[in-house]
Amino acid sequence: MATNSTTKYYYLSGEISWPKFEKPDPKYDVYSVQIKLDEASEKVYQTTGLKLRPKEDGSISIRRKPISLIKGVETDIGPPVVLNADNTPFNFNSARIGNGTKATLKVSVYPTKMGPGHRLLKVRIDELIPYTGGGDAPF
Repeated sequence: MATNSTTKYYYLSGEISWPKFEKPDPKYDVYSVQIKLDEASEKVYQTTGLKLRPKEDGSISIRRKPISLIKGVETDIGPPVVLNADNTPFNFNSARIGNGTKATLKVSVYPTKMGPGHRLLKVRIDELIPYTGGGDAPF
C-alpha cells in the first residue's frame, strides 16, 4: 500500500473477540475482530475521528475487506498480517485465537466522502487465549 499523507496509522490494544483473520466473515465478506479497548487505547481511538458504533459491552468492530479500491483499482489485499508477541508470524495450524485474547491492532484511518474510513492492517497477539471450540455440550 502506497503511503498517503492523509492516511494515519494507529495502534489499538485490548481484549478481542470473534476474530476472523483466516477467512472473511461469510455474512459480510470482511476480515474482522471485536476489540474492547484498554484505557490508553480508548484515548488514542478518540483522536482517530472514527465514529464506530460500540456494542453493548463497549467493544468496537475493526474490519478489512479482502478486495479494496486503491487509487481507483480493485486490489486483492488478502487477510491482515497476524503476529505473535515476539513479532514472528502466527501459526494458525498450531493454535486458534479465542475470545479474551489480548492483542494490539495496527489500523489505518483515511478520508472518504462519508467521513473517516479504516482498514485493519496487522494484529499482534500479546496474550493468547486458545480457542477450544464449542465442545460437546448437550443442547
